[in-house]
Amino acid sequence: MVPEGNSSDTAGPESVASGATKRMMRERCPSLLGLVLLLCALIFYYLAVLRIDYARTTLLDLSPYPDAVEYFAQAKALRHDGWPSIQIGYDKLPSRYPPGIQP
Repeated sequence: MVPEGNSSDTAGPESVASGATKRMMRERCPSLLGLVLLLCALIFYYLAVLRIDYARTTLLDLSPYPDAVEYFAQAKALRHDGWPSIQIGYDKLPSRYPPGIQP
């Protein structure tokens, strides 16, 4: 004989509660997953972007190159092409200063 509380054809309070809990977890799962992914994205943003000390990097350094770099590039071009030029990308540009004049 099967005891009264463990019969298979009647649903006990534990099975009703577990069914409701499963349904509630299934409904909240996408929201919980979205919240976890948002938290991961915020942590990544903090570690990758906000902790950078921009004063110590050259990311925002928009100052021009020193003249020595330009002089060296002109000397190489003078030796190779016969006239002083600076190559920027695929363009060869003349010097900012005429020959013999130093800024």
